[in-house]
Amino acid sequence: GSNRSTGTEISFYLKNDSFSEINVYNTKGQKVRTVFKGDREKGLNTINWNGRDDNNRAVSSGVYLYQLKAEGKILTGKALLLK
Repeated sequence: GSNRSTGTEISFYLKNDSFSEINVYNTKGQKVRTVFKGDREKGLNTINWNGRDDNNRAVSSGVYLYQLKAEGKILTGKALLLK
């Protein structure tokens, strides 16, 4: 049986193929995890964050902030993590 995985999806749109990096922070501004780092194709991209930190520990539910670095820009947004 496949349990529905907890986590949240982060979607973003790229005008061009670009090296992209996504970091998640808690509301205190502390970095929780590097969710993705690498090349992404242009168009709509969706990355799933499984709700774990860089030490693979589950973090608590709530609001997190993500920062996307791509195409020479930095975008920030909110990610709601539910369990």
